[in-house]
Formats: sequence, structure tokens, C-alpha cells
Amino acid sequence: MSSEISARRSQTRDRLCDAAVSVFARQGVGAASVEELCEAAGFTRGAFYSNFASKDELCLALLDRQCELQLAAARHTIATLEISAAAGPEAIVDALPRAVDVYLASQRASREWILADAEMRLYAARDASLRESYREFDKTMAQVFGTLIEDAAARFGHELTLPAIQVTNVVHAVYSDQCIRSLIDDAPESHAETRELLTSALLGFVRPARGAGDPVPGEPERG
Repeated sequence: MSSEISARRSQTRDRLCDAAVSVFARQGVGAASVEELCEAAGFTRGAFYSNFASKDELCLALLDRQCELQLAAARHTIATLEISAAAGPEAIVDALPRAVDVYLASQRASREWILADAEMRLYAARDASLRESYREFDKTMAQVFGTLIEDAAARFGHELTLPAIQVTNVVHAVYSDQCIRSLIDDAPESHAETRELLTSALLGFVRPARGAGDPVPGEPERG
């Protein structure tokens, strides 16, 4: 019985999250009421509050769900690098575009999600109630993705030239901008252009790893 309740509860949460994506994309987070979210999902206010304490908590659940999908895609992408890494450090130049292709192919960024994601970010910037939680969530995700990027570079004998979190933030900004531009241009997101931009950004943030005795760039060698 408990497993049936858990499954039913999970389905309810998923339907509320799906409805929220549509409503947030259409009118923003601040303007969306709990009643409208419930109506879109086909539930009562009681069903909403038995799953989420507030609209802010629903936003965080949405972000968490999307990040889990993106993490799975990132891990799958890194798994495809295993064979290439065996070819040596120089292989990263050839392997990275293919890896970016694999990642982009796994993304299912619909128009509604792109808009809802942007609206939640704007809501966090405007409203103090979500801001701290959003900031902590964003930081945690950047750390997780940054570690994945850092580990992938290390397999090719490379290291990042900036802290992993900063690299992740730049890569995410490039990808998000391409998604928004595809809506503004009223055209499908250009896979080739996005791949080129992401590949260039990532290659710009890696360098062959230095040995323990190698000099740090910019510092004089000691005789």
C-alpha cells in the first residue's frame, strides 16, 4: 500500500511540475497563482500543499528535476570520452566536439522549458523569498558540473585554467544564450553553432597539466 501511495504522490508531483512549466512560461512565476497551477494540473489546493510548502519549493523541485536530467546527460557524455582519452593528451582537440555533440543530442530543451527556466531565474533576482535557496542550488550544481568537467579534462592529461565553478558558469551562459536566441530568432537552435561555441569555450579553459616541478606561467624560473 505504501508503495502505491508513493507512486501516486510521485505522479502528482510530476503533473504539478509539468503544469508549472507551462504556466511559468506563459506568464512568469510571480504572476502565477497556486490556484492557476492547480487548475492546469487538474488538482486541488490540498494536493498542491501536500506536495509543496510553497511556490518557491515547487520552483526548486523543477530545477532539481531538470538538473538530474542534465547530469545524466553529462555523465553519459564523459563515458564516451574513455576510448578517446587512451589516445593521449592531444586527442582532446578531436574528442571534445564529438563529446559536445553527444551532450547536445541528449538535450530536450523545449520552448516552454527555456522560458520557464528564464522566468525562474528572473523571479529569484526579483524576489528575496527564493533568492537564497536559488543561489545555493545554483552554486551546488555548478560545483557538481565543474567537477565532472575537471575530471574529464584530467583524463586527457589537462587541467582547467580557471576554477571549475567559473568554467561551468561560462559554459552554462553560452548554452542558455543560444537557447534564448533560438526563440528570439524564431528558429530551431543551431546545433552546429552551439557545438562550435561550447567547444571553443571549453578548449579555451584547458591546458596540459603541469608536473609538480613545472614553473607557473608568469613566475620566473628559479636557478
